[in-house]
Amino acid sequence: MTDRDRLSLFKIPEMPPVRVQGRERRNGRHALQKLEFLNRFLPPALLATRSKVSRHYVDLFAGQGYFRDEEGRVHEGSALRALSIGAEDSQSVAFTDATLVNLFPEHAQALAENIEKLCATRRCRVPQNRIELIQGDANEAVPRILARIHPRAYVFVFADPENPGQLPWETVKALRSQGHESVDLYLLFPLDMAVIRMMAWDRVKLEPTAAALTRFYGTDEWRAVVERRVTDRDRERCRKELEDLYMQGLRGLGWKHVSRAREVKRAGNHRLYQMLFATNHPVADNLAKWEGRESQLGFI
Repeated sequence: MTDRDRLSLFKIPEMPPVRVQGRERRNGRHALQKLEFLNRFLPPALLATRSKVSRHYVDLFAGQGYFRDEEGRVHEGSALRALSIGAEDSQSVAFTDATLVNLFPEHAQALAENIEKLCATRRCRVPQNRIELIQGDANEAVPRILARIHPRAYVFVFADPENPGQLPWETVKALRSQGHESVDLYLLFPLDMAVIRMMAWDRVKLEPTAAALTRFYGTDEWRAVVERRVTDRDRERCRKELEDLYMQGLRGLGWKHVSRAREVKRAGNHRLYQMLFATNHPVADNLAKWEGRESQLGFI
């Protein structure tokens, strides 16, 4: 596929700018907590990687481009944010390429239209012919995506699954399988919204979800954590061990620095999920930690 063909897969000629209403997904305002990381981390990261042969943004669950919160406000999603972000003090330094994946054709179509709209306003900093939209299963697409990226490029991968089944461990493993020197991973870890809910106290009720949990972790070591969960007083320890087990797995794949970038909660301090960040470079790790400290001051 040539650069010229990439966006045209879903381009509708002579179509008026798409209306946001009806093209955005519903999401809580808490989603802004994970997305703000992109706005804070990416500008200095792009500046730090300006000497790389190229800079690639890969969004495995890109969505339609916008989402609407519970108050009816419309916000840009991850893909449109990343396409419009430039480096600090050097807005000409941005991602050189972007690959955006959606499973459903209607989501891919809406995203293509919204990218056209973004480009029409000249806010898109990635050359339009270097934006590739893939409609299909992200897990199948990852090896092909990486195979087209230079080993010495900078790659920022955003993985925002809605449930553990959408991102098995084999896909995470594939991100490290082709020898790329610089792959940063920003990933949703659905601890409270899914993982713990799948771990029923009753061992009989647990088994129907056991295979899915093992595919998600890439190991059945999560069973040992569950076995140590005896009373409600063990709940917090169990939560931490389940998160630590996943982070340990990321380090085992070769990411030297793995940390929790966000703990996302909805109204009422109700826990939902963690956003994890994995990198092999101390500069990126320091940037992520700086961003985390800044975020604690409050941004929404």
